[in-house]
Amino acid sequence: MGVEIDATGVASEEDTHGSNRPVPGKYHVRIDHWDDTFEQTDKVVATFVVLAGTVPGQEGTEHREWFATSDAAMPRLRCVCIATGAVPFGRVMQVEAADMEGRELVIKLIDKEGTDGKIYTNITWDGMWSLGNPAVASVPRAEGGGADDTSWDI
Repeated sequence: MGVEIDATGVASEEDTHGSNRPVPGKYHVRIDHWDDTFEQTDKVVATFVVLAGTVPGQEGTEHREWFATSDAAMPRLRCVCIATGAVPFGRVMQVEAADMEGRELVIKLIDKEGTDGKIYTNITWDGMWSLGNPAVASVPRAEGGGADDTSWDI
């Protein structure tokens, strides 16, 4: 039967090593996928696509983040929901994939060594901000990106 392999854009063997993940930095991102089905893991899994950021050349790279839903971890999940404007301040809301996919925010990625000795790139615990938050005003934005006041003035 065979498998079609697309090697267009590959100039050397070195181009086949590596990944489509962004390096540490602060990025204007869009949530491309939000999986809250809990079918593959007991966490909410979000895929962020880099639109612009503090590290040039990362546009189009993707970062996947797992958000635990334990009582201790819910403040982190709340942070991303508020930063995107999906949940306004002072409200209790049920959030689903349709509420999150397509929303934009700024995230801060760092490298961190796991217990297995491998280096993982993750969003810092509270490294998620609305596009209009003054704390991330210096982070470059993609043209045509989301409104600058996503949730800061809600």
